[in-house]
Amino acid sequence: MPGFQFKFDSVLQQRRLAEENAQLAFAKTLRQRLILHDQLRNIQQTIRGSKQDLRDNLVGGVDVASIGTFARFASQATQRAQQIVVRLAGVEQQIESARQDLAEASRARKAIELLYDKHHERWLTEQRRREEAELDDVNNRIHATRVMQGAGV
Repeated sequence: MPGFQFKFDSVLQQRRLAEENAQLAFAKTLRQRLILHDQLRNIQQTIRGSKQDLRDNLVGGVDVASIGTFARFASQATQRAQQIVVRLAGVEQQIESARQDLAEASRARKAIELLYDKHHERWLTEQRRREEAELDDVNNRIHATRVMQGAGV
């Protein structure tokens, strides 16, 4: 007996590939968000460390040059952090879009898989029906043979 052949198998494979691509795109945007969060954290740690260094240097005589250097550094770091926050907002929108794309790809794949399941179940039912019909036919032949032998034919 031939095995089950799903006539939409190529569509199912395409949908699985589309879902996999959507998963990769989603993971990529999540990774971008993680990188940006790490950059923000590093900037904050650097600013905190610089503030502590400035405080340590303010003991005794005041070095005006180091205060000016810190002020410029803090300004640049704050500006960089603001740029990262803006990029992060864009990445958050990309994440939401990628999440929706992934959900749609999953729904599309599941729809074809449901069709696959229905077709496969229909095929199994037909296979069982054919096997039962063949068994009935064999039983009828055996019974007919016994009846004929009992009748002396």
